[in-house]
Amino acid sequence: MKDTRNILLVIVSLCLIGTWVYHLYDKNKYANTDVLLPVKDSLAEQTKVNDSLRVAYNGLLQQIDSSRSVAVVDTAFVPLDSTSNAIDSLRNEIAAILAINNITKEDLRRAEEKIKQLQQRLSSSASTPVTTSTEIKNTTTPVTNRVETISKPIAEEPVFTASAISFRAMQSGKEQVTANADATGYFSIACTVQNPTASFSDTEVYMALIDPSGDVVQDDPWQSGMLTTSGNDRIPYTRKTKLSYAKGDASRIAMNLKLPAYDKGMYSVQFYHNGVRIGRGNLRLN
Repeated sequence: MKDTRNILLVIVSLCLIGTWVYHLYDKNKYANTDVLLPVKDSLAEQTKVNDSLRVAYNGLLQQIDSSRSVAVVDTAFVPLDSTSNAIDSLRNEIAAILAINNITKEDLRRAEEKIKQLQQRLSSSASTPVTTSTEIKNTTTPVTNRVETISKPIAEEPVFTASAISFRAMQSGKEQVTANADATGYFSIACTVQNPTASFSDTEVYMALIDPSGDVVQDDPWQSGMLTTSGNDRIPYTRKTKLSYAKGDASRIAMNLKLPAYDKGMYSVQFYHNGVRIGRGNLRLN
């Protein structure tokens, strides 16, 4: 009987010891466990940054378009200077980055840097005085699709203001922007036209696409032709669109243009209304 009681005491003691050992082990385990901290949603953060960059970029586009709408009263194709080329090149690069579906932090960083460069370019160009020439070169030679005359008359008829100009190279069979000439399947060209003081009935907006060699693309005899500027010059155009427009509305013009081949270099797209150039955009293919 005494032996049985001793055995029970030993068993109870072992159980108590085991309980304390487990308690100490479990407590030590939780003490060494790292505290879980809330992790920020990186995708949401990137989307927020992307949206803020788009707002800043759209503001710069409005600044560019408003400044050019004042200066662009000339009705011929003006050679592009280095500052204008740099601004338009930065616009295309920023638009291509912000159009990326699965944008990364590195992409956002690149876009932010290029937006800063664009702001600097705009500031420097705004402080540079602009000189214009009203001289018109008269020539008796036939007009070809390379325009060499420069005329800057004052428009007598109301015209549109072109803004939000989009000029992009798209990949074949994909809705993706590219800067590679070999990968280009077609050009996507668009702009928004507006006039706060006048309405138009069946008015025509002309688009001229200039290739890297300086020639206006006239790939379709039924859709391409010649237009008369307000300075009575005859210049070629690539496409035209008819609009019935109500005063104050913002009307979007968009078209896709597929060329037989795409050369490397700088392309320019120019819009005309009532013989006056109302907007321009550039695109470089590598």
